[in-house]
Amino acid sequence: MGCGSGRYGPRLFSWSDERIDSYTGADIHAHDAWDALQHQDRRLRFIEADASDAKHTIPSGTNFILSQSAIEHIDADLDFFEHIRDYARDLGTSVLQVHLLPSPACLRLYLLHGVRQYTPRTISKITRLFDNGYALLYRLGGRACNQLHYRFITAPLILWRRGDFRVTRAAEYERHAIAAIERDMRQPQNSPAFYGLVIHTHPRKRLF
Repeated sequence: MGCGSGRYGPRLFSWSDERIDSYTGADIHAHDAWDALQHQDRRLRFIEADASDAKHTIPSGTNFILSQSAIEHIDADLDFFEHIRDYARDLGTSVLQVHLLPSPACLRLYLLHGVRQYTPRTISKITRLFDNGYALLYRLGGRACNQLHYRFITAPLILWRRGDFRVTRAAEYERHAIAAIERDMRQPQNSPAFYGLVIHTHPRKRLF
């Protein structure tokens, strides 16, 4: 959902060790890369669709739904999740969802990005829609990662107009990124960079 260029499709095949049989990417706007990707791998398919029609967009039999930095752009996000809930109920078998959602820290890092950020309280409005499984919320990153993002991305791109330091100072950024991730992993973070929401309905066995 919100697949953009669609390049997560080939990556998911690789990351899953080819366990994923097919991938359908949906976005409100078509992308120039879609035709080439579909030509390279017939397991890939892309459709131009609005989130408000999600229930009728999801291919029959789909059991894994992923979004990355997409839900914050959907005005009626609860309506979107109601569509997924209804689809999962009709399917009647295990469906796994993974959604990566921006935290309040993203407002400073990305400025005006989408229509909202999320907190555990607002995310609970989503999870309460699904009563036939379980949900888990993961905090991704934290204070150190947020500070690094501001120093290497937000400030140079937006304030200083000097470009993305991840590109111009790639080795330095990678070194600092690993250190920041390790620092944030040492203790729970009150200000994560992102939230990872997992919803598993009709589970045959618990995966998380």
